[in-house]
Amino acid sequence: MPKKKDKPTVNQHIVPQVYLNNFGTKNHKSEYQIIVLGKRKRIKNRVDVVKNVGFIKNFYTIDGETDDEKTIWETFYAQTVEPLYSYGVNNLIAKTILSAKDKIMDVDEKLILGKIIVSQWLRVPNFINKHTAKAEHELLRFKRKLTQDFIKADQPRNANAMKTWQPNPLMPKEFVLTIINDMERFDRFASILANKAWAVYYNPYYENMPFITCDNPIITYNMQSKSFNRDNNGLGRRETTFILPLSPQVAVQVFPEVYSDYSSSVDGKRFFLSEKDLDFIFTINKAIYQNANREVYLPLSLRWVLDTLNEEVN
Repeated sequence: MPKKKDKPTVNQHIVPQVYLNNFGTKNHKSEYQIIVLGKRKRIKNRVDVVKNVGFIKNFYTIDGETDDEKTIWETFYAQTVEPLYSYGVNNLIAKTILSAKDKIMDVDEKLILGKIIVSQWLRVPNFINKHTAKAEHELLRFKRKLTQDFIKADQPRNANAMKTWQPNPLMPKEFVLTIINDMERFDRFASILANKAWAVYYNPYYENMPFITCDNPIITYNMQSKSFNRDNNGLGRRETTFILPLSPQVAVQVFPEVYSDYSSSVDGKRFFLSEKDLDFIFTINKAIYQNANREVYLPLSLRWVLDTLNEEVN
């Protein structure tokens, strides 16, 4: 009997489950549970398993004749990007907690984390939707121009055909996904980040004030304009710093080039945060909350936050 073919993935995660597992706790079914805070009223604050959070139905699906063609980008993320987390992120967390040395990152490890940051920065809805809308606009502009060209060339049949032509609604998104996941571009941006100075932070206050995360977890900050706004930051901007929480205990920071003279002395090193850094942890968590697309994720150690919010609602 032939093997039954797997159904295409419909619930497509905009932040990898393997990443969110680091903020979760295993239940009796060996599923990772996490606290979910909704940024929108229709999203209930709750405890849930990781597989049920951080997804949008068919978000990466494009047009195609087969299911494999339609879900090619969901497959790309699952097979090309997410395995990097299993080695890059989990290995760095272990080294941060257990290593006797403070120098815990080399160029190869920075390149892996750089690829993770590049992918996560580009795969989120606020970026893809914005550029899909631009692509739709350009496609309509092209249609109008070509129609006018046919009219000027006295080709009424072609002009009418162009007027009635309706492009596939998924075409602009396919165009955007093809560009952002081009491997040459992908590797180039990752190399730019890998060549900068990185710091790894260990948070000993993770039980009461852990690093938290969300469905848009890359924090960017423009060191010159003092702005967290995405429009003022970018992968190629010399003044942008990147911060990514990896677990309740660990976060990484990529320093901007404009601070290279100072940051070179901290490159690849682990730093233990102290009480004077509690404001720094709070600032990161506040930025994570503001950055979220729809959901913010907390470890179960902060269940009191969920209980407090639910009491206020009730």
